[in-house]
Amino acid sequence: MGGIFALLCSIPVGILAAVAPVLYVQELGWKSEFYAQITGGPGMISGLAAAIVGGWVVDRLGARMTIAVGYAVIAINYVVFGLLTDLWELKTFVIISMCIHMAFFSLATVAKFSLFMRISWTRIAGTQFTGYMAFLNASTAIGYALAGPMDAWLTYPQLYIACGIGVALVIAVLPLIDPTQTQRELNAPDALAQENATIS
Repeated sequence: MGGIFALLCSIPVGILAAVAPVLYVQELGWKSEFYAQITGGPGMISGLAAAIVGGWVVDRLGARMTIAVGYAVIAINYVVFGLLTDLWELKTFVIISMCIHMAFFSLATVAKFSLFMRISWTRIAGTQFTGYMAFLNASTAIGYALAGPMDAWLTYPQLYIACGIGVALVIAVLPLIDPTQTQRELNAPDALAQENATIS
């Protein structure tokens, strides 16, 4: 279930990551330099700040709850942005939406790393965790690949709303992941002793 979640969780984000620059520069008339300044300035700062406090939040809420909160805010942000098209001409509104996305996606990313580390089996943790990271990258790549067809089928507002719904649906996978199962079943002393006996 962790692998399925990793493979699905960034598809909507990848779609909008490919579409957003086109929307801002070609449709809203932003200059490419201004877009880069926003993503590399306020956007990056908000994401960095969220990543710094992410560990503290995960310790208190747990990894799954932190991911759920982060993805819920992202989903609401996408849907609200898609509905309030009249405010797209206000750069302040768009920048705030971008910063909200960056902050809560970074928060959720820290929680995802924590979750994947916890459900990785100690004996193959490096390989297993790397596999989860590969699934995350593949998820984003799938989003990029779907961006073209989705952009052709849907208007920009519809695309944001659809991706918001997609992010919300991903949250439904989280309750199916048991963060304690690996520790309970594979790292338990009895299980390790039995495996050592089998190997020897």
